[in-house]
Amino acid sequence: MQVGVKENAEQILLMRERLLAILTEATRELFLNPDWFKAVLSSFREIGLHLQVDRMYLFRLDGPFGKAETISQIVEWNSGTSEPQINNPDLQKLRLADFEPFYLTLSKGEPLREVVSEISDERFKVLLESQEIKSVLLFPVQVRGIFWGFLGFDQCTHERVWSDAELSVLRSFSTALAGSIEKREAEAEKTEWKTKHELVVRASGQIIYDYDIPSGQIQWSGNTQQVLGYQLSEMGGIERWVELIHAEDRDASIRKLEEAEKAMLGYDVFYRFRHKDGSYKNMHDRGLFLSDAFGKAYRMLGMMMDVTESTNRDTEKREIELAYKTLFDNTPDAIIITNTELPSRIVSANQAAAEMHGYDLEAFGKLCIHDVKSPEYIERLPARLENLLKGDRTPSESTHRRKDGTLFPVMIVSGVIDVRGQKYIMSIFRDVSESVRTQNKLEESLSLLTATIESTADGILVVDTDGKVSAFNKKFLKLWKIPAEMSLEKDDSSLLAHVVDQVEDPEAFLSKVKYLYASPLEKSEDLIRFKDGRVFHRYSKPQKIGEKVVGRVWSFRDFTDQFHYEQSLQESEARFKRLQEASFGGICIHDNGTIIDANQGLSDISGYSREELIGMNGIGTLIAPEYTEEVIAHIESGSDQPYDVEGIRKDGSRCFLEVQGKNIPYKGGTIRVSEFRDITSRKEAEQQLLQEKTSLMATTRDLIRKNEQLEEFTQIVSHNLRSPAGNISTLLQLHNEASNDEEKAEILNLLQQTSKSLLTTMQELNEVLNIKHNENIIRQQLSFSHVFERVKKLFHAKILESSAAVTHDFSQAPFLVYSNVYLESVILNLLSNALKYHDPRKKSFIDFKTSLEGGCIILRVSDNGLGINLERYGHQIFKMKKTFHRHPDSRGIGLFMIRNQIESMGGEISVSSQEGVGTTFTVNFNKTR
Repeated sequence: MQVGVKENAEQILLMRERLLAILTEATRELFLNPDWFKAVLSSFREIGLHLQVDRMYLFRLDGPFGKAETISQIVEWNSGTSEPQINNPDLQKLRLADFEPFYLTLSKGEPLREVVSEISDERFKVLLESQEIKSVLLFPVQVRGIFWGFLGFDQCTHERVWSDAELSVLRSFSTALAGSIEKREAEAEKTEWKTKHELVVRASGQIIYDYDIPSGQIQWSGNTQQVLGYQLSEMGGIERWVELIHAEDRDASIRKLEEAEKAMLGYDVFYRFRHKDGSYKNMHDRGLFLSDAFGKAYRMLGMMMDVTESTNRDTEKREIELAYKTLFDNTPDAIIITNTELPSRIVSANQAAAEMHGYDLEAFGKLCIHDVKSPEYIERLPARLENLLKGDRTPSESTHRRKDGTLFPVMIVSGVIDVRGQKYIMSIFRDVSESVRTQNKLEESLSLLTATIESTADGILVVDTDGKVSAFNKKFLKLWKIPAEMSLEKDDSSLLAHVVDQVEDPEAFLSKVKYLYASPLEKSEDLIRFKDGRVFHRYSKPQKIGEKVVGRVWSFRDFTDQFHYEQSLQESEARFKRLQEASFGGICIHDNGTIIDANQGLSDISGYSREELIGMNGIGTLIAPEYTEEVIAHIESGSDQPYDVEGIRKDGSRCFLEVQGKNIPYKGGTIRVSEFRDITSRKEAEQQLLQEKTSLMATTRDLIRKNEQLEEFTQIVSHNLRSPAGNISTLLQLHNEASNDEEKAEILNLLQQTSKSLLTTMQELNEVLNIKHNENIIRQQLSFSHVFERVKKLFHAKILESSAAVTHDFSQAPFLVYSNVYLESVILNLLSNALKYHDPRKKSFIDFKTSLEGGCIILRVSDNGLGINLERYGHQIFKMKKTFHRHPDSRGIGLFMIRNQIESMGGEISVSSQEGVGTTFTVNFNKTR
């Protein structure tokens, strides 16, 4: 197994080397093969086969960058595993605006690597999916530094993640492809101009002219038609000459003509001149001026020569040099060119080579190859140079030395190049430090994997696609009782023949094995029963390297004890389930509230089906929120005592439940069995009894209060009527005994006063009786402000007399549904008392204020009057005929009467007071609501 992993790592390294070699060969062919499309397809095929991609293609803008609105596919290589797209009309004239985010990324010179399923742009995603693409890699192609198109790779059979090493090599290929395109376009231009040049060469190639400056006329001679396509009559004068000069060159050409004429110097200028066919010729125009007697130029003799060919040749040379320099400077690989002498001197190197060795480019160019080689490889240089000069292009390994002395491994691809008959060695280097580290890690992983396989409790067997055993552990041999010598054969068929007789059903055993070998992507998991009573758990899955299936892994575990235990457990669970279903209540098994199982009774109570209940969070769903903490506390404490909660049915209705639970061991842990009984009927009966009890208590309290009021009224009647009645009786007796008319008249006057007092008392008692017996009091919505203002007007004179400041604030509770007569009575009596008992020693202040407290409307009336000693008179303050100050108008009936009015409306009145400070009466209008 260790050898296999090492070989795989070596194969990966060789694949990278091969890709680098393919890139070198592809670059050479792209630049040298006259059939460019053939060279592109050839390089696509080599790279595509090596990378195992499904499609490789090239797209080109349909016009200059910045002006083109569409892009089209021009080349495609297909591996045969996917449908070719070169003739797909959807990939011709593809609108750039439809895929702007991706086009902008590519046009900036940045590559794209995408897994199609993760692309957010829906239009781009649909286009790729229509071509069965699962992963795509795109590289921008920039020609002369301008976005030209892109190079693409499609993976259609599976999703693929491209490695950094692959991206680096393919980026180099993209750069090389761009260079070849620049060269091809330059050659195309060269061919075009060459054809024109040959036509001119067949003629004289020169145009002579005589320019008369004052008239502006020009006499043309020579080959105007052969060179420029015009008849002599079409050439015209100076204005026609100016018109035919290219617009970009016109101003400079005229300016130089004027400067030369003024200074009488020779005219020597290059410009583009329009041919009759609309094209432009590169012309070299030279002329001399002739002056008159005054030294002023009057004539110019000149010659125009078509220098288009030489101009294009220089342009071609510059572009080829630029293409080479672009490839040389921009490739991420290190490139070094050395001479063929020893020690080999570095003739040229790119920036990547200098940076790889820790130098700046100028210093690196002054070194010899010996300066960057490790000592052991310096000795091999002569033989290596000899082989290269013989045509050897085999990649090689070496160790290089950085400027700081550290060594690092490199992979080298070298070849001989010829520059003007002189031979040089061009080498492409790649730092493979990471590959070496990866190899070391692979070896460490292999060692760890081997130790892990041997220490596992499972028997492991690995068989390749050819039926050969590639790995196994000792536990596998022990479980299947396989002799050690048989394991050395590495033949899976012989192992099967040895073990098949041990199982209960050999035919089914072999059938499953054959099926899995015939279905390489299938996974499998089952139990194998043995004739000796053992039971194995068998698990099998494909062995893959990347996406390629290379074999199958079998895992076996002795499952005998657990199998019999689970059988016993299943039987126990079946018995428990029968008992569970026989229960009249709802029963569930849960793990911290998550329902594992439930009976039909719980389904009937909750309204959920058993399927809905299983897996449900019972606490959060079946229990009312206000009871969840109590339920959790019972579960956490393990309590087995019954308790009551409110439940929530599926339809949202509530029910009362009695819950009782008990913890039980289960599969190595602890779960809880809970029983639910619907006690809604019982709870409703209890609530009805409670309501009746509450109503009875309220009636009792009302009767007690009325009895107290009746007793109080009786005492008042007894007290208030007995004195006047006795007084009348005494006066009548005195009247009868009076000796003269004057004495009788005086007694009659006293009788009238007593009778009047008795009548007043009777009227007051009648008012109290009316309050007590008035049960159908009319209520209406009243405004505190309106009622207060009406009452305040009645006391206008007394307010002025006492100079009292009477204020009110009803903003917090401006309205009240109440009896209008009673509310006027309350405000009237409280205002009357505050005015009556003001403190003459200070300015009076009386304030009425309402508020809303706990849903009740409150009225507070505060003053700074004489105040009341509540410790002495507090128990009598609302009694009838009780006064606490000597005042001529005090009768002791007002507070008694409004208390009865307020209480008859379901409210209450209270007082707080301090002598010499003031008094506050608080009225709660709807306390009992």
